[in-house]
Amino acid sequence: MTIWGGSGNASLVLTINPEPSPRLEALLNPLGVDLSFLTLVNHHYTVEWVDSLLTSNWTELVSGIVGDGTTRTVTDTITNTPSRFYRLKVTAP
Repeated sequence: MTIWGGSGNASLVLTINPEPSPRLEALLNPLGVDLSFLTLVNHHYTVEWVDSLLTSNWTELVSGIVGDGTTRTVTDTITNTPSRFYRLKVTAP
């Protein structure tokens, strides 16, 4: 972008670095499923689940996780279901 005015000019370079897409990783353990994700500062996270993708009624597993730039892990202790799907909701104030 070049700005003209007065007796000279100035150049302004604007670089926008997009935030990384949220990524939820799952690891099965004897006590359930560990779900890990990288958090961003000043973002809030909620992990939700459903047993079938044919429904839109997601259930909250955990919410209110405040991002601090570290990887956070939550555990779903359910081990007796044939399938479970998870999603990560991210909000920025």
